[in-house]
Amino acid sequence: MTVPIIYYHSIADNNTSQWKHLSLSLASFERQLKYLKKNGFQTVTISDLVNCVSHNRPLPPKRVALTFDDGFLDNWVFAYPLLKKYGFSGTIFISPDFICDSDRPRPSLHDVWAQRAELEELEWWGYVSWAELWEMSESGVMDIQSHGMTHNNYFKSDRIIDFHHPSDSYYWLNWLFDTKGKPGWLGKPHNFNDRYGYPVYEYGPGICAPRYKNDDQLAEYLVEYVKENGRENFFRAGWRMRLEDKVSQYYVDHEINAGFESKEDYVTRITWELATSKQVIEERLGKPCVAMCWPNGGFTKEAHSIAMENTGYKCSLAVTEFPVPGLNSLWGRVSFRQDYQGAFKDTVHFIKFVSIVESRAGIGIRKQLVSAYQSLKGVSRPRVQLTIG
Repeated sequence: MTVPIIYYHSIADNNTSQWKHLSLSLASFERQLKYLKKNGFQTVTISDLVNCVSHNRPLPPKRVALTFDDGFLDNWVFAYPLLKKYGFSGTIFISPDFICDSDRPRPSLHDVWAQRAELEELEWWGYVSWAELWEMSESGVMDIQSHGMTHNNYFKSDRIIDFHHPSDSYYWLNWLFDTKGKPGWLGKPHNFNDRYGYPVYEYGPGICAPRYKNDDQLAEYLVEYVKENGRENFFRAGWRMRLEDKVSQYYVDHEINAGFESKEDYVTRITWELATSKQVIEERLGKPCVAMCWPNGGFTKEAHSIAMENTGYKCSLAVTEFPVPGLNSLWGRVSFRQDYQGAFKDTVHFIKFVSIVESRAGIGIRKQLVSAYQSLKGVSRPRVQLTIG
């Protein structure tokens, strides 16, 4: 069975944040839905696919899965009403650490259409709440699955590559410094943690490798040094060399208290990450959580094996070329976001969408569209053969 599995993040207009490349405009998204409707496509959720594969039931042609990562609030405000309008469904992959514990759903496009709210007044930047996830899940329009518990990056070696500073891109440090503040971090300044000078070691998706536990005392020493020397004003010409000198001197004067997770601790952490997310989603929404989507684009055979064999998932998903030896229940997805910002960008995005859907649904490729798009930006083209663990 070959099914196009397309993934989005944000559906919103006028996203001026550093994440604007993750947002697809409402008009572009609705144009895609109109195309699917006009050309006889139907959507399936990841739960639908798992059920079909587990019972060896073939899917009719012209099926496509639309998935959304991270649980942005605009999935509730904009994507959900538009899917419902066209009779389609989708799947949202969430990390429970980021979900707001509110009991009142916020206004959405449904309220605009019913003249209960103005479009410009809608709050859409942030993360969904459990109340909103519950309503979307109960409607049958949105399937809610796991994106891991924490979505964290972690240090993976003892080599310092940088220091936390005002203009850096280490947004994920906020999550480590303020775990309980994850649901609201998007609404705060980029670097709100007052931890400038913190050493940044080589890092990667926390799910992929044993974590390097850095020396907390060294980190605090550097942070205090920056605070005592001007905080933001410290970062002038030569600041990096000054911090590197402090690290070198610290290594001379102190015994370093750092090291790597043991293999046993790593497996325990990953098992907790996968199992707890699954458990929380099932308890909060009352439906099976059967799929794990790997956060930060990272996965390993070991993590996949833990997900399938130790924690009860039926499949996992990643953006990856196929086949992946030994990972039959790893399903590939195609990224869809607004990286291209040049001339006729809306048309380019639409061409990309059409070429993806038609080629992966096995209907035949509109060569002229594919050629037109690929002249502007290449398209990766994994064909997804679905099996489950």
